[in-house]
Amino acid sequence: MTDTQAATETIVVALNKLDRDPLNVRKTYTKEGIADMAATIRGDGYRILQNLIVRKGDKRGRFFVIAGGRRVAALNLLAELGEIAKDFAVECKERNAEDATEISLIENTQREAMHPVDEYEAYRVMSDSGKSVEDIAARFGTTETMVRKRLALGRVSPELLDLYRNEEMSFQQLTAFTVSDDHERQVEVWKSLPHHNRDVLQGKAVKFNDKRIKFIGGIEAYEAAGGPVKRDLFDTRNSGFALDAALSKSLLPTGWKSRRKHFAPRDGNGWRSFRPFRRKPTICTGSIRPTSR
Repeated sequence: MTDTQAATETIVVALNKLDRDPLNVRKTYTKEGIADMAATIRGDGYRILQNLIVRKGDKRGRFFVIAGGRRVAALNLLAELGEIAKDFAVECKERNAEDATEISLIENTQREAMHPVDEYEAYRVMSDSGKSVEDIAARFGTTETMVRKRLALGRVSPELLDLYRNEEMSFQQLTAFTVSDDHERQVEVWKSLPHHNRDVLQGKAVKFNDKRIKFIGGIEAYEAAGGPVKRDLFDTRNSGFALDAALSKSLLPTGWKSRRKHFAPRDGNGWRSFRPFRRKPTICTGSIRPTSR
């Protein structure tokens, strides 16, 4: 690269004067990626955190974008939506054409992705500072469900997060600990079990598919009675745990009454008591011989 780059100053270029650089090594951007970037820019008050790298274009007053193609595509999307002007002012740094390909390659390859734990903890910090799930989702162009999952992971015991960070625990194992907020209990389970599971972490909580919950009409009936529920964000088959085992037990008579009609006799005389009995098995000996017709 040339020595003049060190003295490069920031310039302001109108959005509609920026063109894709044919020397940019990255040719493809997904629609989803562009939409996510647009949401991020929108959430930050239509500001770009990192300046674009540009060079003079073939026509006077126009510039090729060496680095920052997805940011430009996102700005153009926002302009199409009428959220910003077509000549929106964009801060850029100008470089030489001779360096365009090299800069573009560095931009797209020499970038280390953020470690997942760092991301989870960052989400937790934003939440702890008072930002709502809805605000965080809008700021980063993601869904509220995804934000809740990251927050749940960020609230796992720091000791276990360090294990995952050091590749001593799998992601699947880490998600198992999101069903409990008790850090001491999480660590205790990890150290005591060769293969921990969600049920141990939940302690006395009753699973949604437990016979008792099914008998009273399902987890919805338990919730309707004011029962607290803990849901596992990472298990789509799991409808949650009933945290108040005493309440679920107290609802059993209600479930029994709702089933009495199935035992009422057809003559309409109402409920009758009955006593279950066990028939003694009859043992038969002998042989069966085929007969011809």
